[in-house]
Amino acid sequence: MNNIRNQVGRWIKAASYLGMAITFVLVWITTIDVVLRKVSNFSILGSYELTEIGMVILIFLGIAALQVDRGHVRVDMFVNKFPGRAKYITEAVVLLVETAVMTGMTICAFLKIFDNYHKGISTSVLLIPTYPFVAFMCFGLGLFSLLLLLDTVLTCIDAVKYKKPETKKH
Repeated sequence: MNNIRNQVGRWIKAASYLGMAITFVLVWITTIDVVLRKVSNFSILGSYELTEIGMVILIFLGIAALQVDRGHVRVDMFVNKFPGRAKYITEAVVLLVETAVMTGMTICAFLKIFDNYHKGISTSVLLIPTYPFVAFMCFGLGLFSLLLLLDTVLTCIDAVKYKKPETKKH
């Protein structure tokens, strides 16, 4: 199971390079737009929309990439005080709830792709269709959900395999 998670993690890390490239492009577009506005009172048409679209890709690829390293914010101040197996069980329940919520969001995003496509929804200035970017959102949420599910299974395995540490008798 760890091998599957590691393989999925490698694919997500590879996809995160797309996010890095988008960040690079967005920084340059924004910088050039600001300089042009200050120097010549001219602006790049649609720079704000391009930034919004780029951020969708960046954020939803980022949440999956962050889960690869288990880097999301967690409040485990009380869970750390639980006895051995209870830690794993609590962690598994929380991960299961997170998986269910993210899977629901993935399904909603998937349905939103078709909704945006059929309604012909596009950006207001550049008239770029929004459904491909909703697809990126769905893709990122799906990867995040998959990682959460794998982490849930791995945590359940750890709970089952847990052995209470032996105490030394004096």
